[in-house]
Amino acid sequence: MQYKRISADCHLDMIWLPPDLFTSQAPREIKERMPFVSEGPNGKEWVARNGASFGLVAGVGSAGRKYETRQAAPRRPHGRDRAV
Repeated sequence: MQYKRISADCHLDMIWLPPDLFTSQAPREIKERMPFVSEGPNGKEWVARNGASFGLVAGVGSAGRKYETRQAAPRRPHGRDRAV
């Protein structure tokens, strides 16, 4: 797939990046400081050796949160309040 646009809103959606993106090409001198994917209590997550966590791989939203099913709130008929 060839992309015609790039995101320029000053953040990385790490949840969608290849797991070895930073470690596979990093110079030896800085490889230990690069983020990497590790198995955590909620599944695979992006972490750094300094203890930082950057979210789950293929998580929800740009923060990589864990997907949780929730009971949907009851909907009103026709999506509006007829009393108004």
